[in-house]
Amino acid sequence: MVILSIRSLSMIAIVSIIAPPTVSAFMDDLASGALLSDVGVFRQHARARPIVNDAGCKTAALLRRRSDGNRYAMSKSYSLPTIAGLGSIALFLDLDGTIVEITELPQQVRVEPATVELLARLARRLDGALAIVSGRSLADIDRLFAPLVLPAAGVHGLMRRDAGGRVHAGYLDASVIRSVTEALKQALPALLIEPKPGAVAVHYRTHPELAHDCYAAVRDVVEGRDDLEIVHGKMVYEVKMKGASKGTAIGAFMAEPPFIGRLPVFAGDDVTDEDGFAVVEAMGGHSIKVGDGRTRARWSIATAAALVEWLASLADHGA
Repeated sequence: MVILSIRSLSMIAIVSIIAPPTVSAFMDDLASGALLSDVGVFRQHARARPIVNDAGCKTAALLRRRSDGNRYAMSKSYSLPTIAGLGSIALFLDLDGTIVEITELPQQVRVEPATVELLARLARRLDGALAIVSGRSLADIDRLFAPLVLPAAGVHGLMRRDAGGRVHAGYLDASVIRSVTEALKQALPALLIEPKPGAVAVHYRTHPELAHDCYAAVRDVVEGRDDLEIVHGKMVYEVKMKGASKGTAIGAFMAEPPFIGRLPVFAGDDVTDEDGFAVVEAMGGHSIKVGDGRTRARWSIATAAALVEWLASLADHGA
């Protein structure tokens, strides 16, 4: 059993428990583009009132209504639940925007040595049941966390390295990715085109005015094909091979040691993490949204820095 209590953090963060919409309703929103904006979920605030947790620690609680009117949500300012009993959970973490802040270009991202050491400590306390679940390639994940090597899913689940070090790959046709890369480079010469195993990312953060052109180009390359799909993230479109997602990757991890039999906890920041949220919720686990944006996640926290602080509290105090 996982027991939740409240542990005060030194920095302000918001955690929100919301009623997840049905999967079909969520997918309808996704298909219509309703989830592609970064409009915050919560807007109407009721008056704050103090509450006392089971450790006698006073914190502030807000009742806030979801902007879509779905239901009231209980939010806790400057605090997050502390999970007592690390031996009972499996922890899954997105990378960009979740444990490191997003940068203008993906190659500018650096993971602080203190964060690497923190994840190594957490992995030991979790008996290895910690995995990175990212849109980056496995090679890129390993570069950022070196010398630490963790179980990981890359390219939105297309490639996955289990706890034993075995790599499982979906359908990856290098010739298709090469042709897609060339087509996108010709259509969008001003943008960063990033090929990966099984996918091609088009980053438009440096040229937000080209968002429409970017979508039109990726739509053109997938039109009429049943082996490719479009994934939209924060200021990036990706064309990837079908057959896997962050949700399928988490499901696969949960069927293997040391994850099997544990309660999944997944933190992510983007639309691309929503299928992972759906999977952990279906398993009775906890989904954590980092930052603003409409989401099905049950919990939320303001920034990547705040999430890292919460992870440190787990490593230091989770029993």
